[in-house]
Amino acid sequence: MTWQQRLQQASFRGVSFHIDTASGQGGRRVAVHQYLNQSQHWAEDMGQTAATERLQMFVIGADYDLQREKLFAALNSPGAGKLIHPYLGSMYIQVKDFSWTISTRKGGYCQIDLNYVHAGKRQYPVAKLTSKHQLEQSCDSSKAAVMKDFEAVFKLQRQAQFVQDAAARQINRLTTEIRTAGEQVQAIVQAAGNAVQTLTSTVQSAAELAQSPAHILKTLDDQLNQAFQATRDIDDLFSQYQQFSGELVTVAPVNKTDTPSRQQLAVNQNALNQSTVALACIRMARNISQLGTPFSTYSQAIAVRDVLLSQLDTVIEQSSDAAYGPLSELQTALIRHIETVAPGLQQIRSIELQQAEPALVTAHRLYGDIQRTTDLISRNNISHPGFMPAGHSLEVLL
Repeated sequence: MTWQQRLQQASFRGVSFHIDTASGQGGRRVAVHQYLNQSQHWAEDMGQTAATERLQMFVIGADYDLQREKLFAALNSPGAGKLIHPYLGSMYIQVKDFSWTISTRKGGYCQIDLNYVHAGKRQYPVAKLTSKHQLEQSCDSSKAAVMKDFEAVFKLQRQAQFVQDAAARQINRLTTEIRTAGEQVQAIVQAAGNAVQTLTSTVQSAAELAQSPAHILKTLDDQLNQAFQATRDIDDLFSQYQQFSGELVTVAPVNKTDTPSRQQLAVNQNALNQSTVALACIRMARNISQLGTPFSTYSQAIAVRDVLLSQLDTVIEQSSDAAYGPLSELQTALIRHIETVAPGLQQIRSIELQQAEPALVTAHRLYGDIQRTTDLISRNNISHPGFMPAGHSLEVLL
């Protein structure tokens, strides 16, 4: 089949016409940057330009006037329309403008010059979650996965009395450890103490434990929430988290030669410890997302991130396959959120003064702000604010 045989009848919105010539132009959108007092420039490629094309159309014949009016109506219709181009095939175009010519010397003939662009595709704004909301959603899904794992293995119904009693004692021990972890801050002690009383009142009966394993973990999570929200200082929170999680690293071995009750006892102990550590880690991640400016320095942000990621690695190893996805997504969300907030943070640097000077002078010289004097003094344990020692390494935020 030759190219003449592949030609199609030209039409726009179903109105046919003839073509005399077709032309067009394309290219790239280029922004040329020229710099003051420099002979060099930079041509920035901004993407492909919207190609403009032209058609020289005509209608002819005894009823050309009727066909002309139909074509004018099609060209003046709003929005994009379908063009059957004899050379380029079918496409949707947006009419830009057109002109027409009728000549007495050429009776029964009307020429129309059309300028158009391809309709293209409308681009709508795409809503994306911020790193903060992504982290919060990952915390929710991870918490649900941890609780589901716990319910699958923690069993008290139809178990020996000593298994139920051991679970009650372990939960009370966990509440005590949460309280102990918060003793660095008086507000945490009070909040955790109230939570202990609430939880203790719910677990006095081993039979109650057997009815709802999910309630056990939910109550522990509520208790962690109260304790961890008692302070907004990231150092206190992190210290509290590390102290608490460090108390729960012991794993009870499940000996296959033991009786089924002894085996379930070990499984329950491990499930309580591991799930509580996982909830504490998730709670710490959630607090990071909820604090407006969680970190004061870049090194602090990276240190907290690395510890939580390591802890999540341990949690993932101990979890089921179903929990792997949500927990690994939590790691990714945590990394992204800290990457978002960390670049704007100050970094700890070491300097040495050539000669002793007052802390006010050092603060003004480094920061242009004498309000930073207190931070300089406390960070370096300066005994007298009038003498910042020379020849010694001093820690500053820059």
